[in-house]
Amino acid sequence: MDEAEVRRRIDARGWGAFFNGLWIASGLGWMAGAMNIAALGLVMPLILADLHLSRADGGMIVSATFAGFMVGAVVTGKLADVYGRRTLLIANILLFSAAAALVGFAQNFWMLLLLRFVQGTGMGGEFPIISTYLNELSPPRYRARLVGLTSAFFSYAFALTPLIGIFLVPVLGWRGLFWSLLLPVAFTIWVRRALPESPIFLVRKGRIDAAEAALALIEAGSPKADTVASAEPDTRG
Repeated sequence: MDEAEVRRRIDARGWGAFFNGLWIASGLGWMAGAMNIAALGLVMPLILADLHLSRADGGMIVSATFAGFMVGAVVTGKLADVYGRRTLLIANILLFSAAAALVGFAQNFWMLLLLRFVQGTGMGGEFPIISTYLNELSPPRYRARLVGLTSAFFSYAFALTPLIGIFLVPVLGWRGLFWSLLLPVAFTIWVRRALPESPIFLVRKGRIDAAEAALALIEAGSPKADTVASAEPDTRG
């Protein structure tokens, strides 16, 4: 088996349960990351008041998040080529979720700055690897749809986070909002456990048996392309 054979077999699949699970699991990861971005902006005034920080300190905390993004995108991309896309997707979400939980315990500027940098690193690695993963596991005719459906979760995050904050912040404060973000992360990890590693990555690493097992999982959850025209999801507005 070679990479061309893997692509041929994936391209022969139609939309089915596997691709529904793929975009939901990928979208939840983007949503979890975006919720952490939205949460900081939502409660920043409370953080500044509670920790006695200046507006300049707040700006540095935000900047640290996006500095982490840049580091994560570069470093995680290289690691994904060594250890695999699925492995790094789970590792990244564990990294930024652990940092999010610890943000809820931050007691000073430096601790918060470091934790937001770590969060940014995890989120920065999450987004580009999801795109690579979608591209390698989907037929060309579905890629734009998958990316669009997945990207929509980013918007859901900015709609949901303020609603969660309305109920949690008055009771648990700004710290409770960050702790609550562990719930979507836990669900995301649970959903992603059912996804295979990219068979293209596995073939490139010479792991032919593992690639065959991954392809079998994709094929079991998606019918042949010429039998499923009526089964494709209608995503038109």
